Amino acid sequence: MSNVRLNGIAIGLLLTFFLMLGCSHNSDQNFQNRLQHVKAKVKTAEQEFGENDPTAKDDVKRWLSKLADIERMALETSESDASKKLDDIQQELALILEHRENDLQIKSFSGRVSLGGKSAVEKMPLVEGQFLKVGVDSRAEITLFIDSHVSLLPDTTLKINQIQPWSRSFSGELLKGGIIYQQRGTRSKFHLLTGGREFDKKEEGAFEVHLTGHNRGFVVPKKGNIIVTFEEKREKVQFGEGFTWNGIQSEHIQPLQAPEILSPKPEKTFLSKSDEKEILVDFEWVSVDQADTYSIDIYSDKEIKKPWKTGIIVQSTNYSFKFPKGVFFWQVKAINKDKFPGYNSKIQWFSVVTEQSETVISKAGPKLTNMKIQVMNDMAIVTGKVTNQASITVNQTRAVSSIDGSFEVIVNLQMGEQWITVVATGRNGGQTIEKYKVNPDF
Repeated sequence: MSNVRLNGIAIGLLLTFFLMLGCSHNSDQNFQNRLQHVKAKVKTAEQEFGENDPTAKDDVKRWLSKLADIERMALETSESDASKKLDDIQQELALILEHRENDLQIKSFSGRVSLGGKSAVEKMPLVEGQFLKVGVDSRAEITLFIDSHVSLLPDTTLKINQIQPWSRSFSGELLKGGIIYQQRGTRSKFHLLTGGREFDKKEEGAFEVHLTGHNRGFVVPKKGNIIVTFEEKREKVQFGEGFTWNGIQSEHIQPLQAPEILSPKPEKTFLSKSDEKEILVDFEWVSVDQADTYSIDIYSDKEIKKPWKTGIIVQSTNYSFKFPKGVFFWQVKAINKDKFPGYNSKIQWFSVVTEQSETVISKAGPKLTNMKIQVMNDMAIVTGKVTNQASITVNQTRAVSSIDGSFEVIVNLQMGEQWITVVATGRNGGQTIEKYKVNPDF
């Protein structure tokens, strides 16, 4: 019995030994697999992003040396410590390889835009040596890296001098017009040459720079500071001030205040007759001290990325222009005698619609009943009832209807005669449009 017990213990010890040996082998194999995977990642990063980038060569050399040390550590001392050091390299590689699918390409544009002599398309890649050209009343947005992008303003030409994807570095030359550069983190490096000056940004911030003539221009920080270099002399331009230069002369300057808009009133609707293709809209604002001229920019979208008419220069504080049917967003800024612009006014919008008959019904539109409009000073309470589970908008404001179809909407009014437009849209696409003329006096 004693021998049987001893044999059982011996067999158990042998099984434990072989089990531990197998686990150790599996652990070694897993570590080796990870090590080979990281080595392959280093090779991939070097091939995809490291071309002509000195930083890449230094990083790859450092990583390969560390990987050799890690492999020796795993064999001779502690595989656990080696695994932790391997994690550190994987994290560094992730910063190089991940989230790169949208880097260095045209994000969006409107109007006439070309890159390298070819008409622009979205996601078109940026290439060293090419020229990105934006026409009058046009605009383009380009993504540099995950935390940085550039807006090219109307009538602008930007040359792409150097791209280093590994270190997320971009260098360009502004040959004409203006750009806005924005950076959200500290991973990108941006260098711009224009008019004999150099601009560098390596941290979070934003700035707008314009070339206004031969070796003449200005820059305005929009967030944070910006470093300007001229003949190896570096100068800081702080947020809240502007910087102008003309040849060797330069000056820090306070931008003029934003003009106060008088008309059109915010969110105003202009009605044109059915036979009118365009309607005249009058703009007016309060004069700004030391203003020499004013510049008006008009866009067809609230993100102000689709210019309609931009850079309209006027010497007075009013302007009139004809507009077709649509919604327009605009802003105005004052410009001093040295051509330096002030702050933009707040963006305002207005709409131009075609006056229609009292009620228009298409495709068997839903029926509107019990319509009432109560005007109270600068607002109106619009109530009614609709059939067929239709959706309701009043002056483009969506209304929520109850189970029986009744609804109530409060809309803001402006001084003088205007229209309240109620649109009921059925599931079949049919619409009923009713317009009510009101003339509040408050």
